[in-house]
Amino acid sequence: MLTDDSARPIRSLHVRVRVFGDVVLLGSASRQSFELSEPAALLWRMLDGRHSVHALCRDFGAEYGLTAQEVREDVLEVLASFVEAGLVVDAGPGTAARGHHTADTEQT
Repeated sequence: MLTDDSARPIRSLHVRVRVFGDVVLLGSASRQSFELSEPAALLWRMLDGRHSVHALCRDFGAEYGLTAQEVREDVLEVLASFVEAGLVVDAGPGTAARGHHTADTEQT
């Protein structure tokens, strides 16, 4: 479960990513589309399966001059919405999961 500080979220293989300048659009296998806010896009880019939830909170908070504890609730909320939409899975302990990554990225 991605609420555990040791969980290692990673982008699902079945996500199509399009970047238009500062705008990041995600498309899921269920054909849903998502436009990410700047903070959500930053978090999305950090989801490589190597960083624990705790490390994500720490690094995300540092980008905004906040502590891990100050951003934890917001980070968990965004992660939960990513999981619910099928955009993110748990890579498991210690290493990035095989078969999960950003499948397609287009920049314009």
